[in-house]
Parts: sequence; C-alpha cells; structure tokens
Amino acid sequence: METASSTPGRLPDTLGLRFAARTTGGFDYLRIVLAVAVVYWHTWAVVLAGIDNPPLWIQISARAILPVFFGLSGYLVASSLERTAHLPIFLYMRFLRIFPALVVETILSALLLGTLITTLPLSEYFTHPVFLDYFNNLYGNVRYYLPGVFENQPYTKVNASIWTVPFELECYVALSALYLFGLFRNKWVLLASVLAVGALFAWQLRDLPDAEGLVMPGRVLVMGFLFGNVIYKFRESLPAGALVGAVMTVLTMFLMRHSLSMIPAAFTAAYAAAALGSTNPWRAPIIFNGDYSYGVYLYAFPIQQLVYWLFESRSLAFNFFCSMLLISLWAAFSWHCVEKPTLKLKRIFEKKKPAKVPEGAAPAG
Repeated sequence: METASSTPGRLPDTLGLRFAARTTGGFDYLRIVLAVAVVYWHTWAVVLAGIDNPPLWIQISARAILPVFFGLSGYLVASSLERTAHLPIFLYMRFLRIFPALVVETILSALLLGTLITTLPLSEYFTHPVFLDYFNNLYGNVRYYLPGVFENQPYTKVNASIWTVPFELECYVALSALYLFGLFRNKWVLLASVLAVGALFAWQLRDLPDAEGLVMPGRVLVMGFLFGNVIYKFRESLPAGALVGAVMTVLTMFLMRHSLSMIPAAFTAAYAAAALGSTNPWRAPIIFNGDYSYGVYLYAFPIQQLVYWLFESRSLAFNFFCSMLLISLWAAFSWHCVEKPTLKLKRIFEKKKPAKVPEGAAPAG
C-alpha cells in the first residue's frame, strides 16, 4: 500500500510509515547481528580473561551492543503493549518469550553440561549447595557457578550472558508501571517520565570511572529499553533508514566512552535500533525461518566455555567459529523445540487481534 509520502520504489521516510507498511525486516537481521556480536565479545573473556584485554575500539564498540539490543526490544515491545491493551495478557506473553528457554538452558547446564565437566564425584556434585543454588536462575535470580565446572579456565562462570535477565525483567516492571499510572498513553507524558528516570540514573552514574574495560551498568540497558518505548510513540515524526541508523550507531559508540554521557547514549542506541530495523533488506530464508537470536544469546557462553574446555585453544578465531557452529544448532533446537511451541500459547488471546507485526526478542544476557 502506497502512502502519501512515498514514491514508487522508495521506502517511506518515517519510522511510523515504515512500521505501518511492514517494511521492518531489518529487525530480524539486527537481532542476529547483535547476538553474534555478543558471542564475539565474549570470546575475549572465555579465551583471554586475565591474560590480555581487547583493543580499546573493540571495548567501546562492545558497549553499544546491549543498549541497542534493549532499545530494539523497547521499540517492539511498546508496539506489543499498545496492540494488546491489556496488561496481564501482555505480561503473560512476555513470560512465554523469556522463561521457557531460560528454564531449559538452566536445567541443561546443571544436569547435562555440569555432570560432564565437573571435577567432583557426581554424588558430591548433586548435593553441593552451589549446585542447588544454581536453580535460582529458573526465575531470573542469577547464579553463575556450578561446583567443579570450568574452575581452571580463564573465566569460571558457566553462563555470563544471563546477567542481563534481571534488568530485562526490570524493564517490564517499569513499562507496566508507566502503563498502570496512565503515563504510557500520551507520548509527551511518557517522554517527560522517561527523562525524569534518566536524570535519576545519570546522577547514580556520575562517579563511575571512564576506565578501560568499564562494565556496562544495567540501568543504561533499562534506559535503552525505555527510550525505545518513547521512540515508538514518536515514530510518526522521526526519520528512518540505514543512514540515520548508522549515524546514531556512531554517536552511541562515541557517547559510551564516558560515564556522564551513557544515558544519552542509551537514547541514540534505541534510535539506531529503530532506524536500522526499519530497513527492508532481502529476506534470506534461513533468517526468516525463525527467531534464533534469543537462543544464540542464551546458549552461547556455556558452549564457548565447553569449546575452550575441550581444546584449550588460545585462538580467538578458533573459539568463535567452532562455538558458532554449535551455537547455531542449539539456537535452532531452542526455537523449534522450546520457544516456538510455547509461543503458540499466545493464540489463546489473539483470536480477534489484527495482523501481527514483529515483536521484540529478549536479550536475553
């Protein structure tokens, strides 16, 4: 359907027009690219933790990955909430997207991976308090270690990616509060509310050092999500396209260099996600056969750790490419055997809903 501001062969010029026209295939590519970028970034930790640090330009680029991921989620999840218009159903759908795969990953890590890797006798492993404590991950209370697992490797955590899960849950709590108090309905009220929260978070980050290897504060991810909500509400008046997305991506990497500019960076990250997602590239069948990004994100780190345990190779390239082969298989398993079947339960509440638009994937970590 051609819009008033479009011409033959040319995409509409605003985020809103492209979203309405379903020219948003870029979101699918963006999710995969970001998930794979996280895998590459984690390769440094798995292989060279305590031995060598990534170049500064890689560290700065890596800081932009998760805020863009959360901004993408915020943009699409705001659409989901607006279309659902019923908070309990919305939260039920979010639960279906996050927890089934997280539960399976936690159980497989503890019962399959752990039993193969642990240096402890299995009788001691299964009764160890750290083993039992690991199952707190089932409901998002993050635990990183299993007894006797990866304890002699450069990085000893079983799955470092899941540190983002509590902050993703915090995003949904924040969005639910905005909705319940009527602050989500009006875009200007929403903007004012999110800016007030951003000012509070910026004050909390004021003493954070601008040091090499700076850990990403979780509140920056929450702000990326909330700014994604705002950008969705203002989508009708915001320009779209790859060029806009590229400019915002560069700005994000520049602003991420300093703690005082991390909150503005969360905005540019969210805008970059919306603009790049609004592109309409060729639809590769392997990409559009399923949403594998959450599985890639969720299973990647334990697999990378396993590859290092098997081969003890200090090669970044070897760990990355060997891991990606296995990660791809597990991500496909996660989507087709866990995520997709459970997402079908959403149909209970979608019988009279309009045609679906893309929904945000959990970063899961």
